[in-house]
Amino acid sequence: PTVAPIVEKPPPPLQWRDSTAWGLMAVAVVLLLLLYHFRRQRQEEDAIVEKTAVRKPIIPPPPIPPAFLIGEEQTFPLKKANITIGSDETRAIILLADKSVASLHARIRRRDGRYYLYDEGSPIGTFHNYEKVGMAPHLLKEGDTIQVGKLIFTFQPRGNEA
Repeated sequence: PTVAPIVEKPPPPLQWRDSTAWGLMAVAVVLLLLLYHFRRQRQEEDAIVEKTAVRKPIIPPPPIPPAFLIGEEQTFPLKKANITIGSDETRAIILLADKSVASLHARIRRRDGRYYLYDEGSPIGTFHNYEKVGMAPHLLKEGDTIQVGKLIFTFQPRGNEA
């Protein structure tokens, strides 16, 4: 008997599908590595910029100088945005000790740098330049006359106290 020699078969040739899959995987790995590299580089640049950035301090706007109600005997600064006028110390910021003034008689409000006069339903009424203040607020201007009960005041805006 003769023994047949053992012949090694050559490996099967690479198939197209296998080589394409490996190639696509290699491209995906390279893209992920590039993405990681650029993200890390960007983070480092941002950190450098943040360290070297000059931060400006936050400066609050200057305070608004108060307007004034100037009366015959007394001058009242209007420092707050909402000022109540009346004879009751629990309800009014500007206290007027006069029998013609209601406990809560009028209100002056500051909005956007302007002052508005309101009547708070007082029995005698509030007058702006000798005109009765109704339900709508009245815009106050320099030199305007305000009558609360029998007391008369002049409105002076922005610290131009006379």
